[in-house]
Amino acid sequence: MPSFFDVVDGTSPDMVPLYNRLVTMGKTTILRYENMPNVVERMGNDILQSAGPRGAYVVRIWGHGLPGIVPIAAGTIPERVTQDNAGLGIRRDYDTGTYFNNVVPTRLKALAEAMSPVARLELHGCSIAAGKVGDQLCRELAKQLACWVYASSAYQTDLEWVPPVLGFAPGGKTVVDKAKPPPLIW
Repeated sequence: MPSFFDVVDGTSPDMVPLYNRLVTMGKTTILRYENMPNVVERMGNDILQSAGPRGAYVVRIWGHGLPGIVPIAAGTIPERVTQDNAGLGIRRDYDTGTYFNNVVPTRLKALAEAMSPVARLELHGCSIAAGKVGDQLCRELAKQLACWVYASSAYQTDLEWVPPVLGFAPGGKTVVDKAKPPPLIW
């Protein structure tokens, strides 16, 4: 049976109602992480252990977002995402012109091993796909995980997508603007 996962950043109190709604729906494996460094590896290992190799079909990450930033256990602090590895992120330091990028193969190894060849990763957070860093992040994830990645460049308010949603094809070379958002109910 295909495995579906909802990963919730439990660090922010704002995510509690969303988490409770996902629990009530009861159709997925829900993983909740709070204030945890190196959570990317932990999440990947938890999904791999549950789904087995190539057994994860849908992984949705729910949390606050910024362009190029996906908090998994960092709440609203983007620096924790890139510096403490409490999420996935590419962030530009405007003072120095350098980029912080923690989307590296070693951190994503277990998640990449867990993802089915027909899987999708959905990044449900505000403006994650916006701008140059949002595009870089989503392309890099599509490349390293070899699956479709969906994210929005707009402010998100609930369980349903707020368009525009961008779809990044496996390999990261093709982007579908205004992609049809994947359904919440399967």
